[in-house]
Amino acid sequence: MLFFRIDQHARQLTISLRDPQGNFLLVRQVSTRPDKILQFLDHFAIDQHLMDACFVGDEQVQSQAGRFYGGWITSKIVGPIKGEPGTHRW
Repeated sequence: MLFFRIDQHARQLTISLRDPQGNFLLVRQVSTRPDKILQFLDHFAIDQHLMDACFVGDEQVQSQAGRFYGGWITSKIVGPIKGEPGTHRW
């Protein structure tokens, strides 16, 4: 099992991947400037369906329904959300 986490700080995001013992396998930091985040995300993708657990801060995210979209759903996301049955023609 691997654990993926994104933490937001004042001027940076910290992205980490840990093993079950809590050892960091990968840690990357990126500025919170929009252009830097987009540049980073151009080379980075995690499909939450493939992971045992993904977190944004302390909150475990839920997978977006369906297999077409790879979105991460947190308690701050308000629906309706594409991917649910009947949403394919929005």
